[in-house]
Amino acid sequence: MNRAKARLWTATLTVLTTGLLIVTGCKDEVKNTGNQSSATNAPNQSDDEAEKIKEQRAKLNPEDRKLVQAQEWCVVSGEPLGSMGVPLKLTVDDQPVFICCQSCEKKAMADPKATLAKVKELQAKKVGK
Repeated sequence: MNRAKARLWTATLTVLTTGLLIVTGCKDEVKNTGNQSSATNAPNQSDDEAEKIKEQRAKLNPEDRKLVQAQEWCVVSGEPLGSMGVPLKLTVDDQPVFICCQSCEKKAMADPKATLAKVKELQAKKVGK
């Protein structure tokens, strides 16, 4: 009986750990600060990844697509917008902000001033290129 409980416990932990990894999506650390000119043609990105990003962005309405192209990167994770599905739109102090996934929402909303400053920084890098 103890072996059966141990196996059940191990299986439960494995499922929970795997589920947690899937649900959390991106990492807290910033992998990319938007130094590349475009998320859809970043140097270390495969053609398949770039195509996936384009496909996800194409699902947005034209106005949001322009905003995403101006921002390019998630303000929380630094991931290219569209790399984790259709970018999510938040409204922070009446301003549109895009994030890569649901996992980034809480952190983006926790400090509105920092979030909006990051958006402006990303947009300025895009314009400066």
